[in-house]
Amino acid sequence: MEHIGEYGPEVPFTLRFSRPPTDLEREALESTVLEWYDEWSAPDMEGVSFMSEVDFDEDDDDEGSTAKWWIDFGAAPEGALTDLLSRLDRAAVGDLPVAGLTLGSRLIG
Repeated sequence: MEHIGEYGPEVPFTLRFSRPPTDLEREALESTVLEWYDEWSAPDMEGVSFMSEVDFDEDDDDEGSTAKWWIDFGAAPEGALTDLLSRLDRAAVGDLPVAGLTLGSRLIG
């Protein structure tokens, strides 16, 4: 079984927002994640096996407004995770109100 860094092949993501994202901001985030998935799950490469839908929660009791999803990295190289984090970072530079990102139970930003 392949692992991405210290994580197993299945990695849960929780993106926290400083305020609820607008519909356009949600679409931008989903587009960023789906474009990444399309590239890393291409049939001609060993890569990401599965990704859940991005689930937005306006008022998570513990975390405020969040977007949650999980990815089965399958046989993807560690660069797949690095690429996704880079894309999310670039998306957050715009107007996306990102307050932090948690992978599994580890806060990384």
